[in-house]
Amino acid sequence: MNPTRYARICEMLARRQPDLTVCMEQVHKPHNVSAIIRTADAVGVHEVHAVWPGSRMRTMA
Repeated sequence: MNPTRYARICEMLARRQPDLTVCMEQVHKPHNVSAIIRTADAVGVHEVHAVWPGSRMRTMA
């Protein structure tokens, strides 16, 4: 690994947001859940929670 790449990785890790949590409520479609998780990861969010009151999440069965 060259020094430039190492510096970029260190910079990215320093910008993570450990104090921010995303909570999804009643997001039933699996592709939407995946998109939210990918977006949260891209901006450095460490935790994503999902809440489905009553019924369960729909699956692609």
